[in-house]
Amino acid sequence: MCALFAVMVCASVNAQTSGNCGYPNAADVQWSYDGGTLTFTGTGAMNMYSEDYPQAPWWNDYYETATTVVVGEGITTIPHWAFAMFEHLTSVSLPSTLTTIGKAAFEECAFTTINLPEGLETIGDYAFQMTPLTSVTIPSTVTSIGEVAFQANDALTYVICLAATPPTMGDNVFQACSNLTGIFVPAAKVDTYKATDGWSDYATLIRPISGSCGANAIWSYSEGVMIISGSGAMDNYTEALSDNPWNAYRTQINQVVVGGTVTSIGNWAFYGCTNLNSVTIGDNVHSIGNEAFGACGGITRIYIPNGVQTIGIMTFDGDSNLEYVCIGSGITTIGNWAFADCSGLKDIGCYASTPPTVMAKTFNGCSAIANVYVPSAKISDYKAADNWSNFGDKIKSPSGTCGENGAWSFEMATGTLTIGGTEIGGGSPFPWESNSMGGEGSAFNPENAEGYPQGIKQVVIGEGITEIPASAFYMEIGITDVKLPSTLTAIGMDAFGECENIETITSNATTPPTLADAGNEDYVFYVPNEDWSAVLPIPTVSAIYVPAASVDAYKAADGWSAYAAKINAKFFTAVGDYQWATFYDDSKDYEVDANTTVYKASLTGATLTLTEIGGNQIITAGNAVVLKSTSAPVLTETATASTADFSGNELHGSASPVASDGTLYALSYKSGTLGFFKVKSGTSIPAGKAYLSTADAAREYFEFTYGDDATSIKSVASSHQTIANGQYYDMQGRKVFKPTKGLYIVNGKKVIVK
Repeated sequence: MCALFAVMVCASVNAQTSGNCGYPNAADVQWSYDGGTLTFTGTGAMNMYSEDYPQAPWWNDYYETATTVVVGEGITTIPHWAFAMFEHLTSVSLPSTLTTIGKAAFEECAFTTINLPEGLETIGDYAFQMTPLTSVTIPSTVTSIGEVAFQANDALTYVICLAATPPTMGDNVFQACSNLTGIFVPAAKVDTYKATDGWSDYATLIRPISGSCGANAIWSYSEGVMIISGSGAMDNYTEALSDNPWNAYRTQINQVVVGGTVTSIGNWAFYGCTNLNSVTIGDNVHSIGNEAFGACGGITRIYIPNGVQTIGIMTFDGDSNLEYVCIGSGITTIGNWAFADCSGLKDIGCYASTPPTVMAKTFNGCSAIANVYVPSAKISDYKAADNWSNFGDKIKSPSGTCGENGAWSFEMATGTLTIGGTEIGGGSPFPWESNSMGGEGSAFNPENAEGYPQGIKQVVIGEGITEIPASAFYMEIGITDVKLPSTLTAIGMDAFGECENIETITSNATTPPTLADAGNEDYVFYVPNEDWSAVLPIPTVSAIYVPAASVDAYKAADGWSAYAAKINAKFFTAVGDYQWATFYDDSKDYEVDANTTVYKASLTGATLTLTEIGGNQIITAGNAVVLKSTSAPVLTETATASTADFSGNELHGSASPVASDGTLYALSYKSGTLGFFKVKSGTSIPAGKAYLSTADAAREYFEFTYGDDATSIKSVASSHQTIANGQYYDMQGRKVFKPTKGLYIVNGKKVIVK
């Protein structure tokens, strides 16, 4: 071979500096040489020339002097022997259109790195033999690698192969690569690679694409998906990116998931991931570093969860396709230029009750911003805050129309979507819709990402609306509570399909609304089974409340019958022989039936006492009460003046849902105990219910006493005490010889054993 090359390297007196090299039409691709650089332009394939020795027209004249090769976009092949033994070639640029690298194309060249583009399919025999490559990333699209393609590359320390299916492999591809320490492949395909011909020769080196990215943080990569797991802070990286362990294939990353108990996203972590289009940030992340997602041109929407407190400098700088940003309630500081030059940014949703600190240039160059959505009670605070004030009347709470005769509003503080008017119109996408079709609500109602705490939690359909159209709330997985009006007659297909976290549904309609079309009744409140061969009731639904006189009708109605065991009389909890409820209305007075007693409540320390309001038992507007009845209570609007006494009442109520901060308690019956139980933070008390508010948030619940001497609690005993001559009975009338914590009857009176 050396003798053959010696004959060929007799340089011509007048070296050719340009020419055509396309195939089958030579003029389709042109080459030129200037000052050490070989440049190729045009479209389609190059002439592959001979498989046996160099015949490319530039080879003889420039194999000793060329230092740079630039292959332009549109070109699909690199010829056999094209740059073999170009001993000074240190820089190579390849196009995204490249599909084939020919035999010995870069054999014995001098470059230490090369970026093989996604779309490349074939790497020929000897293609990179005896080069000083230190690492190489083989794209996911490669299907074949020729024999000895990387043989005798002494500097090669690791290889990353992104292909889900192991490429076919010639003999001795990595033979004599004495410093090769690892061949990294998609984590799910390790065993497949180890069992595949050719790759099996290097089985001991094959391992999943993963590594450390912090003291206790771990990264793993497979088929475009980067997962950060483990715990604690991620490492910070530098602008050079050479210290970033996934730098070699950052352009292949299309999805990032930060999970586990990872607390921070490092500086420059995903900078320049140009194909990144999906980002999920875990609830435990507190900070996002400088330039962490800068120059990621594929991101169109980003959701920052409640746990994040700080967003760094230039974090999303230059993400020109970013349209929607939703920021959780925990944010306190957003750095300068954090969203600079996000020229496509239209809508921002910020859930923080205190306007976070933003800098003068946090949103520099974001000329397209049309709406800044904030909690309704905080609009004036944002309009007065430094730098937020620049947005003026763009600061608002989410609301709008849905059809000619429908209106909607969203309260960010409670996650409540309220729809009023006489229709829900407009069709899909609806303005509050958060799925991939997007809508006006995209900035405040986040995309269906597991674990994201914002977006719609409660749906309240107003009186006057008769029909909920198909797909109105399809896949709104954040919804936990649904309220339906008495005027509702029909609910369309998929209206609440795949709303997999609904817990309670309250329907005020006396006649069960029809669900979907004939034969499709189950396709309204449902989740699919694994292979979509059937649909199932939503497993999280714990109760459906309907008018007391309509319980049996709902249990028998098409579609509703799937939830028969969970259908209950509206608002009421059955305990023993009584129905218990709380009630509040701020605009009307109500008279109760003869079977119902109305109580107010007072709290002294840990003692909660219910007292009858007396008089004519009429509940006046604005008073929250507890109801006890021998059957489901009946309340009737009345114009009769009340003679009841509401003084000292410590119950509260609201015409809209109230978000709990951990100091609110609502009536409930749990584990055999009737009382006011703590409502966990992040959930809400529905409109029209009474609740307690107390600074003694360490308690899980308050049991209560009330004025009937035959049933009131008369004393408290410790678990190690006994009452003289007293025999204990539990609430089911069974004799108890060793009472533990709970409520008992002793000598005809109720006793609490603490």
